[in-house]
Amino acid sequence: MATVSVSATDEGSGVDRIEFAEGDGAFQPYTAPVMVHQVGQHTIRYRAVDKAGNVSEVKSVDFTVVAPPTDDSTPPETSATVSGEKDPSGAYIGMATVTITASDTGSGVNRIDYALGQGEFQPYTGPVMVHDAGAHTVRFRAADKAGNVSAVKSVDFRVVVPPAEDTLPR
Repeated sequence: MATVSVSATDEGSGVDRIEFAEGDGAFQPYTAPVMVHQVGQHTIRYRAVDKAGNVSEVKSVDFTVVAPPTDDSTPPETSATVSGEKDPSGAYIGMATVTITASDTGSGVNRIDYALGQGEFQPYTGPVMVHDAGAHTVRFRAADKAGNVSAVKSVDFRVVVPPAEDTLPR
């Protein structure tokens, strides 16, 4: 884990606020030291705004978080659930939501990745919503802070188009 603290001073009107951004992300208010837990290389950008509205030059700090020494050789446990409204055949009507979880009793979970079908893996940041009608597969895996990666697992499901509403007068 790394903690990044930022401070600013202004001789004129005084500091109004400090903002920070992780990597290329959007700036957000800095209210407390930024704690980074994910193993890997990171960049925190920061700037200050004074009470007259002047914005400082953006500065940044680059750092790497490494896994703590460990004898952990067991990959994380992973699972996924699919939820949504189902029709009588078990297909999801209009949309299916895939929620992935991982746990690791050794060094702790570092990241979860998922892929739609045979697509590229990408970071899992929250439930995946699938709206397209048809058969789908979501693959997933997790890595712990010691570098152990779980086997790829998958869930299969089908999404169908919602039935048209009956608009005939009765």
